[in-house]
Amino acid sequence: MISRINVIVIGERGTLRNRLVEQLNAGNFQVDCLDETAAPELISDRVLRPGSPLRVVFTPLEGNEFRLLAGDLETQGGALLGHVASRTKIFLAQAQAALKLLMQAGGGQLWVCDYDDSFSYHLDTPACPILAQARASAVRSLAKEYSRMDIAINTLFAQPIADETARPMFRQAAASLKSYAMRYKPNSAEDIIEMLVPFIRKDRLAFSGAVVGAGMGINQGHLIA
Repeated sequence: MISRINVIVIGERGTLRNRLVEQLNAGNFQVDCLDETAAPELISDRVLRPGSPLRVVFTPLEGNEFRLLAGDLETQGGALLGHVASRTKIFLAQAQAALKLLMQAGGGQLWVCDYDDSFSYHLDTPACPILAQARASAVRSLAKEYSRMDIAINTLFAQPIADETARPMFRQAAASLKSYAMRYKPNSAEDIIEMLVPFIRKDRLAFSGAVVGAGMGINQGHLIA
């Protein structure tokens, strides 16, 4: 009997994370959830079932660096710098712990999901471009080192998601997107998850260190691909 795939989901509560956990549970995965500031020991000290495939998924950051920047400009403060430094250290420590666990499992997958910020000037959606780029850069570096251990490490960049509460905002912003190429048709969380879950199910991926873009407009993932 093949063991169920164990998926550790790490991140803040938000539309994409919530729907991902729902779909994984419905798909007979073994799902463990940790919040975005979980101590690395909560990851590395987990006990794996023998022969159980392992996946680790970091879900998107739900904050907004532009708001922190605006506050710093008004107060001459350093909230944005402190936020980026703190969250980068936390992510790297968590990723290191996750990779230790993946090595113990004999391989697997690590996904780091973040939101594309291309439309942040038009839409009041989560946007953390500095942290997203830092995390994606770390993915590329880690993928080079760990691919020989059968660990695939990739980034998923998703353009903003339209749930029912956000649809009026998307309609209002459409008028300001003058370029035809930038006309934006928002994704649903389900569409993005239905793209990601089949990758998670696969025993082996044919790529590592990739930036996978999910969106209907221009995706900035090509900047670091």
